[in-house]
Amino acid sequence: MDPTRRRKPQLAGRVRTAALCAALVLAGAAAAMPAAVQRVELAWKLEAGTDLVYRESQQVETELPQGMGRSAIMRSGSTQRWSVLEVDGDGNVTVRLTTEQAHMNLDGPLGATSVDSADQGGSGAFLDAVAGTSYTVVLDPRGVVVETSGLEEMREELREQMRNLSSPSLAMLDGMLSDEALHSQWAPGSLALPTGPVGVGSTWDSDFTSPIPGFGSMTVATSYRVDSIDGDLVVISSSGTMSLPDGAADPLSSVPVQFGDTTIVGSSRFDAGKGLLLGTESTMRVEMTMAIVGQEIVTEMVMTTTLELIEGGD
Repeated sequence: MDPTRRRKPQLAGRVRTAALCAALVLAGAAAAMPAAVQRVELAWKLEAGTDLVYRESQQVETELPQGMGRSAIMRSGSTQRWSVLEVDGDGNVTVRLTTEQAHMNLDGPLGATSVDSADQGGSGAFLDAVAGTSYTVVLDPRGVVVETSGLEEMREELREQMRNLSSPSLAMLDGMLSDEALHSQWAPGSLALPTGPVGVGSTWDSDFTSPIPGFGSMTVATSYRVDSIDGDLVVISSSGTMSLPDGAADPLSSVPVQFGDTTIVGSSRFDAGKGLLLGTESTMRVEMTMAIVGQEIVTEMVMTTTLELIEGGD
């Protein structure tokens, strides 16, 4: 018998095994490829008649100079209802924003104080005034404010509630509620979405300038990066800086305070399928210089902010 005939079955078996291994490798690569190169569009996809509720929480910890006691910690928060009124043909969304509840807690060397707009008997003029206020914005699919309405009515209502405040405090309040200030708040709060599809590792930049009464203009520059995509869930990290004009100081503080280097790091979760922001977390560190009894003291303030979707979006 020809010995090559005996080797043919063995050769054929080896060829089949090699072909099967190659097929398995290619199948595994094909299965992994969509996850590795998956690209998604990040855009708001709100529908008329939808109601969403976001809860924002903030903690500000200020390191006090030696001899002034422990650090001062202020915790505050609010819930805001988004009522989607209309969506036009370009995807621009008209949303009525209503602050439903606000609270604040201050824990410092002199003790602790808590106020809540939900408490019976009132929580203090400012929080009582803020709870229930609303205004309307028009957002494009990237979350950029196109138009606002109802701001002047809201400002007048708050001015009336706060009429017993000092003139500098009223000026500060007006500045905080100016059209420019409210427009700029959307940049950090709602996440600056990019144009075009993104994948893991994609990056983009955003910056905005907002007037701060008594300080001048605050400029925030932020860089974003897509860290992961799991189905529709997109996790985005961010880092940035905030700057104030040279010599900017707090006009309401009895102690002269100037602000120095500021850094911001954060993370956001966005549902690309539903077109919804699920939540954000950020930490800002601010270096401050205070002049006390002729001495210059450098300290730090750390502000942690979270935003979470707690109702709607199902």
